Amino acid sequence: LFTSSEDGTLRGFALKDGQQKFNQNHGAPVRALAISPDNKLLATAGEDKQIKVWKADGQPSAKPQLAGFNGPVTSLSFSPDNARLL
Repeated sequence: LFTSSEDGTLRGFALKDGQQKFNQNHGAPVRALAISPDNKLLATAGEDKQIKVWKADGQPSAKPQLAGFNGPVTSLSFSPDNARLL
């Protein structure tokens, strides 16, 4: 289970026992959170006009941050083949 929030926090929880597994910060209020179809990656999008990609364990991914949008990013999703963010 993953959550994101207005304070920029990205959290992961174990479904089995509800224990928090990680706590990371996007750096700005998060407006969208997406989980890849293979459950290996997360993406956060926020008020800072950036998309950040994370491993499902909360560690930053080797994939680059996406920036330069004209305004806050308010929605995103992974393509079915995990190859693109939409």
